[in-house]
Order: sequence, then structure tokens, then C-alpha cells
Amino acid sequence: MVSARDIRPEHITLNRLSPHKIVEMAVAGGLLLGVYAFFGTLEQLWMDWNNPSIDRTYNMAIPVFSAIFVALKWRRLRTTPIRATLWGLPLVFLGIGMRLLAEPGQVDFLKYCSLVVLFAGLIWSLLGTKMFRELLFPICFLLFMVPVPDPVYQRMSVPMQNLAAKAGFYISKLLGVKATLSGRQLTITALDPPLPLAVADACSGMKSLLTLVAVAVAFAYITRRDLPTRIFISLSAVPIAIIMNMLRVAGVGVLAIHFGREAATGFTHWAQGIVFYIVEIALLFMEGALISWIFGKPAVEITRAAPRDNPGEAEIPCRARFSTVGIACMAIMVLFVPALYLYNGQVGYLTRGLEPKVPLEQFARGEETRAPDARENEKELSRTDMELRIEEDGVQYIGFESEVRIDVLKAAEVDAHVNVRYYECKLNTKPEDIPKHDQNCVLAYVAFHKSASKGINRGAIHYPDQCYPGGGYNTAETAVVKIKTPGYCGGETEMAKSIFYNDRGVWLLVYYHMNNNGRDVVDRSAGKIDNFWKLLLGQRTGYLAQVQFSTTIGAGSPWPGGIDEEKIRKAEERLQRFCPVFLEKLNRHLPDPVK
Repeated sequence: MVSARDIRPEHITLNRLSPHKIVEMAVAGGLLLGVYAFFGTLEQLWMDWNNPSIDRTYNMAIPVFSAIFVALKWRRLRTTPIRATLWGLPLVFLGIGMRLLAEPGQVDFLKYCSLVVLFAGLIWSLLGTKMFRELLFPICFLLFMVPVPDPVYQRMSVPMQNLAAKAGFYISKLLGVKATLSGRQLTITALDPPLPLAVADACSGMKSLLTLVAVAVAFAYITRRDLPTRIFISLSAVPIAIIMNMLRVAGVGVLAIHFGREAATGFTHWAQGIVFYIVEIALLFMEGALISWIFGKPAVEITRAAPRDNPGEAEIPCRARFSTVGIACMAIMVLFVPALYLYNGQVGYLTRGLEPKVPLEQFARGEETRAPDARENEKELSRTDMELRIEEDGVQYIGFESEVRIDVLKAAEVDAHVNVRYYECKLNTKPEDIPKHDQNCVLAYVAFHKSASKGINRGAIHYPDQCYPGGGYNTAETAVVKIKTPGYCGGETEMAKSIFYNDRGVWLLVYYHMNNNGRDVVDRSAGKIDNFWKLLLGQRTGYLAQVQFSTTIGAGSPWPGGIDEEKIRKAEERLQRFCPVFLEKLNRHLPDPVK
């Protein structure tokens, strides 16, 4: 019989967990989850998974599948040496740094990734390099549980929506289905009345794309050993998901033609998505079978026992004492709690909100009367704004307050808002004298956030280039213009300009910008970086106001260049004459920028 004293250290297989090692892992892991639970990261992750506007329920299953991968490798793990190492500590500090860095930027994606990095660092430190190598894929697979950041999701979703709508339109035409396309709205004209089908976020194919990529990565890992084919199978999920989503959008119209309008909504629409997703999975498996038939099926070692350094030697347990690395990991996690608490408090102090000098609810304080665009049977009265004037030009703007849907305000997470439709008229004109359905008006919308950092980082800013196409509008032109605005944002404001048109030939001109604590910002990323550096330097971020102006250009043809340039010029003059007057009044309501 071979005793432990006779076995050389390099041949010892330390694959049994002592009570001390279990305590080390339990304390370090418990502190890790406790920190993220106490500071609301786990709660926020759960809320992001259950976000009603973006379906991310597939992320919930990722930890379960990671656990399944560990179970499949259990035989190898039981024969893999366990030896604590200092090599994992840099990964632990990297995770802590990511978590601290995410706080001033309010970047939830970085917070969630730091949880995975910290977990990986603790596994490496406490269980050793060989065990970490065996668990590397299940740990990395946990990154699929992290929701894609909203800005990235939107930037990917919008082109995929446009692609799905256009492809669905052309495929429908090939199948003999009469349809028209306007923006992201596909209208089946073969039905009476025509059936409009909006390609919304849920129809962009993003959910099936992200889910199928995760499935493809898991499938490639289980069935293949060579890296090139694993990468090929994983990447092939992208074209499969995109093409199948195009066919699914076209299939909605086909089903509506043959089985009635109800087939385009409700259970039938949901069941169609399930069927197409099953087909995607089947295509992925068929691809794997074809690769195995061409290149051969290599042996899969995921369930085989790990080779032992000295098969003839006996196994002995880990030493019955706490390791230096284990003590260091527990101490680091203990110190992480007060450090994050103090840092979080500092960031919260610097991002505290600012109240408007005058409540935005009092923006329109005039008498209540019927708006010119009100329907005949509409009894609701609108509050008016009679304060905007250009005395030297003899011009007055009369505004009528418009309601904004509650779900829109909730999605935007605004603290206050202004939504007023203004009509240009002569001085001393009364509201009831404005002609009904006057198209030469300007809609002014302001979304106010008390905290600039929270407002710009929570994904609450809705750009016109993302919103208007969802309502059936196409983008004809985008540019950046500068407008003289005395007393507002340094006297000159940079605004993004967009021109839209729909299939009815209605053309719109939109100006928008963000007032980030007194500075004009067009690009949201620039505002995020500006706020981030302020917080790193210990400065307050102030408030945020998204300002948007829109006006009707006129009627034209539903294609690029389908309207007279003179109409566009007049619409631009209308907005550039109105913006300084409105922004001067808005500035009297907004808080003073913090220095």
C-alpha cells in the first residue's frame, strides 16, 4: 500500500474538497452574491430579464445550461487536481475594478459582466488552474445571461427591422401577395380593408438571433473538439436566424390571406414564431451532422475522466487548513463591501437630481379652450400658452397643450415633460380665431430628467430616427444644424435634423437635441462620456432635457426627393424662427447648470 508520505508532490491528485476548502468557497461566493444583491444588481438583472419592452426571458435559462455543462463534466472534474493559486487574484481585482467603474457610468452591462469575471477569478484562485481550465466554458457561457445594452440592442434592432420589412415585402410580392411598404409598416392590400403589419421590435429577429447564437455555441462545444468548426457552427447561427425571420415576416401576410386577418395576430402569430424557431434549431443540427459527415466526428472528451499525473498512485485529500489564497479571497470580498458602499454613496451624491426653477407643468398656464386640431366630438379642453412673441416681427405663437400617452412617459422614465402644439399668427390673435386644422404649426416636446447621469444612461432617450420609422415613416435626410439661441446653451445650439415621409406622401421636418446640464448634445454617447468623466473627477452631473421640434413640410410623393425644395426651405425657416423663442422660455424653467 502506498502512503501519502511516499507520493511525490508533483504526482499528487488533489481532487477531494476538505471542509476548509468548502468554507472558503462558501464564504467567498456568499459574499459575492450578497454584495450584488445588497446593491441591487441582482434585482436589476431580474428586472432586465423581465423587461416588457424587450423580451429577454431566454437569458434566465443560461445559468441552468451552465450547470448542465458542469454536470456533464462531473466525471472529469472529480479527477481534476484542486490546488489554490495566486494567478486568479488579478481576475478578482479586474472584476472589482469593472464593478466600481460601472457605477459612475451607470452601465448595467458592465455590472453584470463584473459578476461573471469575479466568479471566474474566485474559481481560479480557490480551485486552481487545471480546474479553472475545465470550468472555463461553463463560466464564459454565463455571459449569455447578460442582457445586451439597450443602445446596442436598438442599433442592431432598427436595421434588422428595416431588413425584415423590406425582405418580407419582396418575398410577399414573389409569392403573389399584394402589399405596400412604408418605413417598417407592411400593408397587405389584397385584403379589404387593407391589413397594416408593423414590424416592431419583437419582429426584428433579435431575440431569435441571440438565442440561436447561444444554442449554436453550446451545440458546437458539445459535439465538436476542433476550434475552426466550433467557430463556424457558432457564426452560422447569424444568417440562419436573419433569413428565417425574413421568411416569418412574409409568412404573416400569407397566413392572413389564406386563413383570415386573425391569423396575423394572437395565438396563430405566436405559434408561427415557435414553428420557425424549431426549424432554425433543426437547420443548426443538420449543419452539425453534415460537418461531421464531411470531416468526421472527433471524439468528445467532455464526459471522459481527466488523465491523471500518476495513475498508479493513491489520491489524498486537500490539506485540512485554510489556504493563504483562500484567506486572501475572503478578505478581499469582505473589504469589497464597504468600498463599494462608500463609492456608491459618493456617486449618488454627485448624481442627485435638480428641480426645475419653475415646474414644467406650468409651461402652458393660459385659459383652457379647444385646440384647432381637436375632433368635432372631442370635449376635452387644452391649456394654452400665450407668452411666445416676436415683437419686432409682429408675430405671436399660441400653444395648445397635448397629452402624451402614459405608457410612453413610463418608457421614457421622465420626471416632467412639455408637449405643446404652437401656431404662428399675428400679435393679439385669440386662440379661437386660429383656423381649424392649420398645418403650419410646430410641435414642441421636452422630456426632463432631474439627474443627467440617470436620464442619459437608462436608455430613456428616444431618437426620432428610431421612433418615426416605427410609425410608418421613412428617413429621407439627416444632418446637423446650428441655431442662434440667446441665453440658452451658450448662445448657439447644435441640433440634429431629420426629414421623414410616409406612403401617403406626408413629409415632416424634425429638430432635436439634448440639454445636458447647459451643454447641447446631439450624440448620446458623447453625453454619456461627458457625465462619466465628471463623476470620475468628483463633479456633479446636473440635469438633462431632451428637446424635439417637429413640423409638417407638406404633401409630396412617397419616395426620396419627392417634395419641392421650396417647401423644405419654408419648414426650416419656420423651425429656426420658432426655436430661439421657445428655448428662451424653456431656459427660465430649467435649473441653473451646476459647475
